[in-house]
Amino acid sequence: MRKCQIIVFFIVILFVFTACNNGNTNGGGSLLAKEDFDVYQEGTSVALAGDRANSSVFFSIFADENQMTAETKKGIRIGDPIEKLAEQYKGVPSYLYSTGLPEDQELAYDGKDFAEFVSKEPEAAAKEYTVTYELYAISGQPTDDSEKIEAMLQDTALAADSEYYYLTFFVQGGVVEDILVKVEDPILTDR
Repeated sequence: MRKCQIIVFFIVILFVFTACNNGNTNGGGSLLAKEDFDVYQEGTSVALAGDRANSSVFFSIFADENQMTAETKKGIRIGDPIEKLAEQYKGVPSYLYSTGLPEDQELAYDGKDFAEFVSKEPEAAAKEYTVTYELYAISGQPTDDSEKIEAMLQDTALAADSEYYYLTFFVQGGVVEDILVKVEDPILTDR
């Protein structure tokens, strides 16, 4: 009987630690960090998307102008297959937008892991769409707490001290065609 109680105790502890880790808002777990919205070359940051609000960088244009291969912090480049994108951003909630997917299918994956979409919808994954990852930083602190984000959007002074980051992958035929990183004033967004 004592062994059973000890096993149950450890299972409860495991669940508690798992639940605490899932709520991580410091750039670990499913929440991206501000650095994930920079432009990299061979693992080194070469352009900070967050240098100023309302800035954006298309990787294709940046790469051409600077004669280099641009990549994300997780190593995704133009021309990479969606499977690599899905693996590198596994566990990070994403948003799908498409002209080629039925609206109900598109909405079914909003806020979910892109890897789930790729594994469950292989034919749809080969169509044309965008995959967007986002981050709100309130007073410089990244958060995915929807209540804090909603309160910030209602408070003009707090919103003025906050930023909305997003990283969008343009996909066509199962391949990343372009990448956009953008930082803007959260009041300007539709989210």
